[in-house]
Amino acid sequence: MKYAPQQFVRRSIVFAAVIPVGPSAEEHARLIDLLDSLSSFEPLVSRVFIVVDAEPGSIGSITERTRLAIEQIPNPRNGHGAPLGGGLCAGILAGLRRCAEVLPQADFVVKLD
Repeated sequence: MKYAPQQFVRRSIVFAAVIPVGPSAEEHARLIDLLDSLSSFEPLVSRVFIVVDAEPGSIGSITERTRLAIEQIPNPRNGHGAPLGGGLCAGILAGLRRCAEVLPQADFVVKLD
């Protein structure tokens, strides 16, 4: 059986990460560590969606430190509701929705925290 060269060409995996981030300083420190790890161990991640439950632009200086493709998304709960229940779920769903809109060819999406 003969094989065409195209059968052995692997395409790159397209994947994204969704990261919910709260307004506290501890959350910002966690985000710095997570982005450093992601850029070190998975530098080919297609896009990182950060769902921010704080003031717009509050994590701008953090995201400027990396070469990853990052998009900030406001949490639709706008600081209202239970932080770990509805607030977290709303943020994750908003991140997944945005990923589906701008990266429909993604092979998978991982939620990180």
